[in-house]
Amino acid sequence: NHYPGRIRPQPGSLEDLLPLPDDLSEGNNQLSPSSPSSVASGSDLRFHHLHGNNAVITNGGRTALRQNCRSEFNDAIVISNRPLRDGELFEIVIQKMVDRWSGSIEAGVTAIRPEDLEFPNTMTDIDYDTWMLSGTAIMQDGNTLRNNYGCDLDSLTTGSRIGMMRTVKGDLHYFINSVDQGVACSGLPPGKEVYAVVDLYGQCVQVSITSSTGPLDNSLSTSNITEKSFPIHSPVPGVAHRFHSSCGKNVAFQDDGCRAVRVSSFCHGIVFSMKELKTDEIFEVKIDEVDNKWSGSVHVGLTTLLPSDASCMATGLPSSLLELRSKVTWLVTGSEVRRNGILQKQNYGCSLERLGVSRG
Repeated sequence: NHYPGRIRPQPGSLEDLLPLPDDLSEGNNQLSPSSPSSVASGSDLRFHHLHGNNAVITNGGRTALRQNCRSEFNDAIVISNRPLRDGELFEIVIQKMVDRWSGSIEAGVTAIRPEDLEFPNTMTDIDYDTWMLSGTAIMQDGNTLRNNYGCDLDSLTTGSRIGMMRTVKGDLHYFINSVDQGVACSGLPPGKEVYAVVDLYGQCVQVSITSSTGPLDNSLSTSNITEKSFPIHSPVPGVAHRFHSSCGKNVAFQDDGCRAVRVSSFCHGIVFSMKELKTDEIFEVKIDEVDNKWSGSVHVGLTTLLPSDASCMATGLPSSLLELRSKVTWLVTGSEVRRNGILQKQNYGCSLERLGVSRG
């Protein structure tokens, strides 16, 4: 295949790979839903149920990932379930990456309906009605319009957010971590429907649509947030914390890191706070949903393990918080208090296994 403006990915070290869900391992190709579960009602944007052969849509259409990422680097194009409105922001957050390949995520808009798109191996092979950003290159229909745009998609890391928007005037803007990068290109046909399109290429393995997606608020274009992670300060009133982007392999984040969801199985659901707790500071979570087919329930506690170090662990995060022992970890499981998995106290307060969905 020809890769305009790209370098064919090269294998790297297997030791640097992030773990993926067990059901996304090599050889399992029965993952894509057979029904259009990603199609949302109202104005809620999702990923469409039609996509590239190596793409998988999960989390009710909000999360897209590339299966077999250790052996496959492309053929994972995904597209929005409906056209974008003028002035509407479509924003995704990078949740998982691997170091095995060169090149990374590509993103843009296309006037091709999902039902008419043939989903080639890579977005640069779409040769009509498509405008996109690849690295620092703005491209139209596979041809480079300009180089050295204000941001470089190949430099983004886990937790980085990428937004795109077509204005009423027909300009395409990109937003990196809520910062407007300026006009990428002009002349998108007025009145013609365009869909958001994303290529989970090379190093980029998994993304999720953020809750910032929707009509663009003026604060987005004036924000000074630049950190390549979930922002520390939450827009939700009364919420002082967010979850860190380092997490168990079955976790997906919603509401810009304020909500964590286990998307499959019963384990590999560890999440961390974005920042360390101060003395006498309360970190509180609310249970939104339970699955009664499993025994056991939530474990909560404190650890001296830095979340940024968790992604560097050779074997990845363990399947359960009870197994997190590489650093000092205190936790409550049921009504037991444990330190590094060793029982310290029984009959502590109310059993966590009796807790249900919070109605508050």
